[in-house]
Amino acid sequence: MVGFFIQRPILASAIAAILVLAGAICFFLLPVSQFPEITPPQVVVTANYPGASAQVVADTGRNQAAKGALVGPATGPLSTLVELDPVYVSFSPSESELAEIVGARAAGKIEAEISLAGRPDPLRKGELTFLDNVVDKTTGTIAARVTIDNADFALLPAQYVRVRLHIKDEPDALMAPQAALGSSQMRKHVFVVGPGDKAEMRVVTLGPTDGDLVSVVKGLGEGDRIIVGNLQKIAPGAPVKPLPSREQPKL
Repeated sequence: MVGFFIQRPILASAIAAILVLAGAICFFLLPVSQFPEITPPQVVVTANYPGASAQVVADTGRNQAAKGALVGPATGPLSTLVELDPVYVSFSPSESELAEIVGARAAGKIEAEISLAGRPDPLRKGELTFLDNVVDKTTGTIAARVTIDNADFALLPAQYVRVRLHIKDEPDALMAPQAALGSSQMRKHVFVVGPGDKAEMRVVTLGPTDGDLVSVVKGLGEGDRIIVGNLQKIAPGAPVKPLPSREQPKL
């Protein structure tokens, strides 16, 4: 068939012209429906990233770029948002204290008092909200966290504070001045006035502190007279002259 048209080029050209003419006539005469008008959809993508929000952060750090400055991906952070209310105080109690903390937490919430260095009065009160489930084998401590309301922003991130947990009440605890404590061979001791007004050393086991006082679990008894002055000159058996304690002046 191909050879037939090759040998008759005039006939092939005529047939091709007829087909083109027939196609053109059909294009104008035959009904052809138009494509419907289609409006492409508009897709709007919104994203919500959990994290810092200006409604809860309440404070920003120093501006890293002046107003009107040209910024871009290589500029770095423009400012720092920090959450100040509430704040979280992280600390690490020792594993020897873990049993008491866990027991008190099982009985109910554990209240905490936060104070600043050099200021014994508590600045804030909060609650123990986190206690890790593993002890750090290198330090023998466990990570813990207290949540504190900080509406006036008195506490700032990375600030050093003191944490005091309310584990239990001991209404009959025997308290002694911390200024009377001494150390010897990894033990704590105090000097008391013994028979014949001579100094006697007592090895003591200590409990929680309360301001300038510390509870003595073992080693002292009610009525013992504790020596609190000139401790560097005191030795066991040294004669002492006890003086009555003076009342603290009222402010």
